[in-house]
Amino acid sequence: MKTAFAVLLFGAIFGYAASLECYSCSSTLTAKSDCRDWVANLTTITCATAGSSCYSSMVKATTWGVKIDRGCMDKCASDDSCMNAFGSGTCRTCCKKDRCNIDTPGGADMAGVSAALLLVSSFLTVLGAL
Repeated sequence: MKTAFAVLLFGAIFGYAASLECYSCSSTLTAKSDCRDWVANLTTITCATAGSSCYSSMVKATTWGVKIDRGCMDKCASDDSCMNAFGSGTCRTCCKKDRCNIDTPGGADMAGVSAALLLVSSFLTVLGAL
């Protein structure tokens, strides 16, 4: 009886770890998409590997080029390198609960504000040079 209980308990724990559900999508910040705007409408995927994590990542080449991804990842490591002085790199958050990858790392909502400030600053610099 104890053996049967141990096998059932192991199966429940292993089954839970392997059945993590994550939101899944890929989008650019400039595209109007649920990946960026409303994750409740996204499809979910089941992670295939026990011990996987849900992740959200934002890749910035400049303040103009941003890509957002969500999904499952083995050996996920959080990263905040997109928050550097150049505004480029990758920000990633990892989590281990069902559909926990709803937040967009690195302030994607503020990227539009940064781009607008850069444009205004450039315009004022050109005006000052005239």
